[in-house]
Amino acid sequence: MELCALALVAGQRTKIAAPLIAFLLASVGGIGFSLLGPRLGLSEAPPLIPCVLAGLTGVMVAARIPLKRGALLSLFAASGFVLGWDSGQDPVAPWVMFKLLLGAWIGLAVALLNFANYAAICPKRPWIKIGFRVLGSWVVASSILFLAFTLRATHSSNSPPQTAPEQKG
Repeated sequence: MELCALALVAGQRTKIAAPLIAFLLASVGGIGFSLLGPRLGLSEAPPLIPCVLAGLTGVMVAARIPLKRGALLSLFAASGFVLGWDSGQDPVAPWVMFKLLLGAWIGLAVALLNFANYAAICPKRPWIKIGFRVLGSWVVASSILFLAFTLRATHSSNSPPQTAPEQKG
């Protein structure tokens, strides 16, 4: 969801090279953090963080909120870091881990650059702009659904099991 929303943000702008570079560098940092996370007591990215980032990015696309250069860089860097952190793997041999994480980084880079390229080459017609806004609202809706399911699963795992009341009859 987040990659789609970032690509739509990139497609709505003309100068996007710096945010894309920030995304790629931050995703390397996030992948590195996924290796260090277990040593620091953080095994994986909490699912709420990518979900909230995707929702906020989707709102920006749907509402066509213009961002200043610093805010755009921060959004792409934060998203890259979180998606890189979320790409962590179970501990395996170092060479296998390197190949897995390199593949994750290449996948993030290719997906974002590919989606952003398609979004940028679309003709700037009014119906395309409306389509971008609809896709942004779908990202928001998907994020809200995922957030609700995640919170419900967290809540139900923390509460004691409920038993059905006995019926007399």
